[in-house]
Amino acid sequence: MDVQDLDAFLGKTWESPVFGSSFGELTPERLHAARAQMGQIAHRVTAELTEYITEATPLREQRSVLQIVEKEILKKTIAFCPALTAGEIDDIPRLSDAATAVGLMYWADQTMDRGDVNMHCAVKLLDADPATVAREPLADIRHKHHALMRIKEKVRAFARPEDAALVLDCFYGQVLKNEAVMRDLSIGYQMVGDQSSFLGRHATRIANTLTTNAGFPSVASSLYAVYRHHDAALPPLADVYANKQMTEMLQYCNATVRLWDELGDWSMDTGQDPTKGVFAINLFNQYHPAIIGEFCRLAGIHDRQMQTSLQELFSTFHHSKGAREVNGYQIEGIFLDHIRRYMSESPGELYGTFGRYMTLGKRVLEIGYVNRVGDLALADATEES
Repeated sequence: MDVQDLDAFLGKTWESPVFGSSFGELTPERLHAARAQMGQIAHRVTAELTEYITEATPLREQRSVLQIVEKEILKKTIAFCPALTAGEIDDIPRLSDAATAVGLMYWADQTMDRGDVNMHCAVKLLDADPATVAREPLADIRHKHHALMRIKEKVRAFARPEDAALVLDCFYGQVLKNEAVMRDLSIGYQMVGDQSSFLGRHATRIANTLTTNAGFPSVASSLYAVYRHHDAALPPLADVYANKQMTEMLQYCNATVRLWDELGDWSMDTGQDPTKGVFAINLFNQYHPAIIGEFCRLAGIHDRQMQTSLQELFSTFHHSKGAREVNGYQIEGIFLDHIRRYMSESPGELYGTFGRYMTLGKRVLEIGYVNRVGDLALADATEES
């Protein structure tokens, strides 16, 4: 990846467009140190991802894999993970391990997005015992499964033993397995005659799966696990997940970043260009009032008038190009205002006990907002608006 390309993307993240102050004071000295650190991490992560993905796809030339890593994976991997520390901690090995784990997760997700059946099967084998995997007749599935097991190795390297299982569940249980579920649902949707009825029957599952696999906790909890190596006073992740208000916050933030991601990827998810992505159910493309109603609940949007407005905006999103621009802007704004207000109104004692996690959560929202321009735009250039 071009250094200036990555630098421009990091700059947009550190501008804090959502909260304005989530990264604290970014002095020129701190920014210089942070950029230098990201460069070192990018070098390590590029080498590791290239090695692991080459092993998983032996028929592909290493040069081709390197291009995939640099063009399609590295930017989001660095920006979604170590860049969110903005140079606060000097721990290149653990931050690199966390970034590599995120990169492998994103690679698997992206590969399924492009219709790779073998990756779909490899993800479904994540819970299988080694003997079952060894009996899998297709070597490609075994190779991909082995690459996904590298995530577990990386999590154990950057997380303390008491945190590792919870972090790993974010990668495997929440994101990858639910991505496989969404692939199944998307395939099922295409195969039925009455697609509206299909959406209605599966509305709760679709909304919940889209929310859960958004990946917010994967990044926030991974970073928090690294910070715990540097601050013994930070509560373990078990305390975070045992707190009802914190799990509510995680759900609301997950739904918010999912909304932004869906808006950015609606065109790709139509499947009109299979080289970019096969068909996938998208909130903006497959409108159903039951799905949007459940999604609003998951995002913590309970106001009836606001829900009615969102239903209208989603239902008319594809009426014209102008409607897509205006409605998308308004939907994005509603969710942005809602999560800003929710985070600012969270009880002070929550910030007192879990202040570090809350701050990291805000930063993940920042990058989630930058990500709203869509996977294709992020892969191609830094021309996002």
